[in-house]
Amino acid sequence: MSTERYTLKVGDLDAEIVLKPIRNLHIGVYPPDGRVRVAAPASMTRAAVQGALALRLVWIRHRIMEFQRQQRETPREYRAGESHWHMGRRYRLRAVGHGRSNAVATRGHYIEVTVRGSPSSRKVASAIEQWRRVDLAERAKPIIAYWAHRLGTDVPDVGIKRMSTRWGTCSIQSKRVWLNLALSRLPPSCLNYVSLHEVAHLLVPNHSADFLALLDAHMPDWRAAKAMLSELPYSHSGTV
Repeated sequence: MSTERYTLKVGDLDAEIVLKPIRNLHIGVYPPDGRVRVAAPASMTRAAVQGALALRLVWIRHRIMEFQRQQRETPREYRAGESHWHMGRRYRLRAVGHGRSNAVATRGHYIEVTVRGSPSSRKVASAIEQWRRVDLAERAKPIIAYWAHRLGTDVPDVGIKRMSTRWGTCSIQSKRVWLNLALSRLPPSCLNYVSLHEVAHLLVPNHSADFLALLDAHMPDWRAAKAMLSELPYSHSGTV
């Protein structure tokens, strides 16, 4: 039985497409990292497969979030080979000691951590957290600036911190948006939504109909992103 394979990008997700002599399309999301695999009829065009994936995107993200939540329910020990999520992708941890300074980077399927001295769990954890803070801030600042320009308001300052009940907050008086450090583990679409949400509060400080209309006008699918976030333990029944 002959098959053709290719990779298709839908939003920020990569799906493996396998064309087979079958009649119907099947979409699977598989543990442990939420790998997306599609079995499609051999006669189905790429555009048609992409359209089918787009229609099921909310369900696909929901399944991926379930796998991520299962991973996060187990406390991290910051040991070599352990799974860690970054920007919605699953990586294995690779720790190296005796460096001149702490350094963290993603290479292939690994998060590589170099620390000064022996790579103890405490040192590795500290290095990764600092890296996440810097990386998230660098990613967030241009997104926040983009939405501020789109909404016609001043660009606020951006801060990163741990939060137990919210994904982000906005201080109208100080014109500062705070983002939850945990967003560094989630897909870019989550950061994009939270950024818009908080910038929108500079114009409308509550969650009134005017606020919701503002979100609808600039991000029609924002409810899908919010639903994804509500499935994760970082929200703790709080609101974004």
